[in-house]
Amino acid sequence: MKKEDYLSLLVFALMFAVACAVGFGVLSGLFSELDHVSSKIGFAILFVLLGMIINSLFVELGHTLGAKLSGYEVFSINIL
Repeated sequence: MKKEDYLSLLVFALMFAVACAVGFGVLSGLFSELDHVSSKIGFAILFVLLGMIINSLFVELGHTLGAKLSGYEVFSINIL
């Protein structure tokens, strides 16, 4: 592996660690208020879907920003 590959893996590992820390920190407080297991599962599924949509939005906005900065003409943006 090249030096850049190790750096990429390190960045992804740090991003994953931060996402887990924030996710467990936020969701643990919200989960303690829910009574039933089915409520917790539904709540977790809702947050996963919401996270996927927000992540897709930011990825596509990043691609669009990169294209605009590089001088490309952007006609449309597709999310998911």
